[in-house]
Amino acid sequence: MAATEQRRRGRPAMGDRKFIGFRTATSRAEVLEEAAKAEGITMNKLVEELLDIGYRHWAPGHHERLNGQEELPIGRIA
Repeated sequence: MAATEQRRRGRPAMGDRKFIGFRTATSRAEVLEEAAKAEGITMNKLVEELLDIGYRHWAPGHHERLNGQEELPIGRIA
């Protein structure tokens, strides 16, 4: 009899998640909901993408750290 493995459910490629809640004007929320629906993505994914764009604009040197990517130390090695 073959041993059965416990499969992990969910989306492991998305990585760890932390809830951040906020409130915004109803009119803005409705526009965001419509945009998410038009793109075929969840509201969470839309807000995450918008935050990503904003973070690159306001803190350009720190965006790579947000995604877990840092510059390789090639200059120090060569």
